[in-house]
Amino acid sequence: TLINGRLKTWKGDSQPVVSPVMLRQADGTLADKVLGNLAWMGEKEAKQALEAADKAFDRGMGAWPTMTFGERIERMKTFVTLMKGKRDLT
Repeated sequence: TLINGRLKTWKGDSQPVVSPVMLRQADGTLADKVLGNLAWMGEKEAKQALEAADKAFDRGMGAWPTMTFGERIERMKTFVTLMKGKRDLT
C-alpha cells in the first residue's frame, strides 16, 4: 500500500485485479491476466489513507493540486519508474 508517500508491505487479505482483456495461450485457450492485487484494508488503514490524502490535498492548496499538468506528468513518470523496481511487471 502507498500511504503518505511511503510504500508499505501489506500482509493482510487481498484480491487479484484482473485485466478485462484475456490472453490467448499457446494451445488456443484464453486466460485471465492478473495485473496485481488490491489490499483489503481495515478501518485503521483506510483512515490513515484518508487522512494522508486530506493532508496532501490541503483544501486545494497542497503540492499536487497546485502543480501544473506537466509537473504532474513528470511526477507520475518518476513514480512508475520507481514502482518497476519494486515489482515484477511481466
